[in-house]
Amino acid sequence: MENKIKNTGDCIKLHLGCGLDKLSGYINCDIDERVNPDMLVDFEKKLPFKDDSVIKVYSKNTFEHIRNVIQIMNELHRICKNGAVINIRVPFYSSYAYCSSIEHVTRFTPDTFSCFSHLFDIKFKLKLFVMGKKGLLGIFQKFIDSFINKHTYFYCRALSNILPCSEIEYFIKVIKYN
Repeated sequence: MENKIKNTGDCIKLHLGCGLDKLSGYINCDIDERVNPDMLVDFEKKLPFKDDSVIKVYSKNTFEHIRNVIQIMNELHRICKNGAVINIRVPFYSSYAYCSSIEHVTRFTPDTFSCFSHLFDIKFKLKLFVMGKKGLLGIFQKFIDSFINKHTYFYCRALSNILPCSEIEYFIKVIKYN
């Protein structure tokens, strides 16, 4: 399969693990040629982009399938410009979504990326799963989200197995020193 991208210069936006959900203005990358991505990319290997060429990365429900997260994070640091933003959404470590698939090999918590603090400015947001838009939890959704985000470590240690979030979302800013 040929890669279907045009020369985008040094302002590349990447969508890693696009599946069938293509984003306009992004290079949609996936390992599965059946989803017809713009580029076939194996995220377990060196990423096929130039150093300092990427300004934004988006990935949803992909990183939990990657065995060597350290390697891909180092690759993202290499290809991203200083100040680039990486947005990663993955199932929360105690969620049914994470535990229900044998293809999920990496768990994610608020501390998962702390070992990269010298390379990235990492912020995260937890999102609580609610069954439908109606019901008791739906009424209190903003309160619950606010509580979880303000008291993240208490939540993780005391409540995450009782009332598990469905996913965690990281907003990561790339830091490069001259």
